[in-house]
Amino acid sequence: LLNHAGLAVLGFAVGVVAIGGVRLKAGEPAWMREVGKADVFTRGVVTSIESRTECVVTTDGGAQLTKKAADLYPANAPSDAAPDHCALIHLSEPCILDNSRVRYERNDIYTFTGRILVALNPFQSLPIYGDAMMKRFSAKSDGKEAEPHVYAIGELAYARMRRTGGSQAVVMSGESGAGKTEASKHVIEYLTSVSKFAKQQRAAAASVGADGRPGMKGGVSGSHRMSTEFAKQQSSLMLQQVADASTG
Repeated sequence: LLNHAGLAVLGFAVGVVAIGGVRLKAGEPAWMREVGKADVFTRGVVTSIESRTECVVTTDGGAQLTKKAADLYPANAPSDAAPDHCALIHLSEPCILDNSRVRYERNDIYTFTGRILVALNPFQSLPIYGDAMMKRFSAKSDGKEAEPHVYAIGELAYARMRRTGGSQAVVMSGESGAGKTEASKHVIEYLTSVSKFAKQQRAAAASVGADGRPGMKGGVSGSHRMSTEFAKQQSSLMLQQVADASTG
């Protein structure tokens, strides 16, 4: 997501270093990579500024380390957790990871990155799906208006299709087991439920068919449920075949 090659010490003043254009003072929080672990970050506080290129950082565990200023990333306050990574004051790899962690611990498994939705597998069932939840996203085509959710992506695609008359694509990307297939099912379920085609099916079920046979009286919702479940079943087979072919 980020090119850390652009991070560098841009200047030096008494008690201040500039990292990627951000001034970092003694006493302010920062992230640093653990030695030998490129994907692991440790949070600490800048204790002192030693030179143009070095700082002393005290980790949350109490250890004092001398680090190169270019290896530090300004940290956000824990209270600055945001539903959109782009709304963070400091935006970097460790800040994105920490924001995702804070939200995940609250069972907020979805977070926006602009118009991209980041989803974390909760490995449990959460009460965040279903008809009641779908109603909260209907007609909210602006990603800034809707809260982070897979239904928000479905509504965005549906609204653009209605507005432009053109086909829309939702791209799912992630490692095996990340939840791509489940996310796809939720999008399809949402699209099926809000589509005009489903409404036409319910109206047709309550009327007399072209062959003269009566429709399903009093069974409009049943017809809608059948069409929804049929679409989900058919799409699940297709999605599973695609997943097996791409990960096999």
